[in-house]
Amino acid sequence: MTDGEMKRMVGKKIFDAFHPDRYYNHDAEDPDGIVHLGKTAKGETVNINRRAVESDLTIYVNINLVPMDGGHKSVAVGLCDYESVRVHHDPDTIAACDSYMDPPRSEMNTKIERQGAIVDQHMKVFHIGDRAQQPHVRQRDRLFGPQRGRVFGIRRMKYEAMRFGLSKLPTAAKRKIFQNIPAEYELIACYAGKTEPVHQRILAKLNDQYMVSLKGQSDIVIFPIPYVSRTTSIRS
Repeated sequence: MTDGEMKRMVGKKIFDAFHPDRYYNHDAEDPDGIVHLGKTAKGETVNINRRAVESDLTIYVNINLVPMDGGHKSVAVGLCDYESVRVHHDPDTIAACDSYMDPPRSEMNTKIERQGAIVDQHMKVFHIGDRAQQPHVRQRDRLFGPQRGRVFGIRRMKYEAMRFGLSKLPTAAKRKIFQNIPAEYELIACYAGKTEPVHQRILAKLNDQYMVSLKGQSDIVIFPIPYVSRTTSIRS
């Protein structure tokens, strides 16, 4: 992340107090900053950030947007190097995955869990898993809640004004505007503790939001394509 992005995440007070000596990005290509923890039973390398490994306690905060996020992927992948990530980000692993969004059917997740077991042998990780309400849900509730006719009319006028204004701007300016609009996420669940129990609870919360159960055989199923298209998957 850039300095500006890092400052936005934690605020000016924390940024000024800790950056850059104690608040900095993980460098996956710094050989002095990486520690080799071993290999899994399948020969998969596990190299992790030295600062995290040598700390008495590593606290990892994760926001789960989809089921393939979080869990052992947080530390085993998020704080590793190329030699560790290459074992599951490869064509063979991708081809062997029936679904990225259903962990038991994901070969990538299987390999990451084996690496995570090695991490747990050498590190004490306190995992905080968060689940945020999707921005479009909050926008929908605000549009179609009480007095929805009046609110929708006002928002419709604002939308038309914005659309007209953006049509007069160059692409670079439009991109700059959209990248500076924060999403309206809202915290709806938070669990903390060991990595695996926390992840299982977050997965259950994700399933409550994303999964729609159908009774009986369906000849036609229609799936609207979301803005982040990878969140849509079919499990049968």
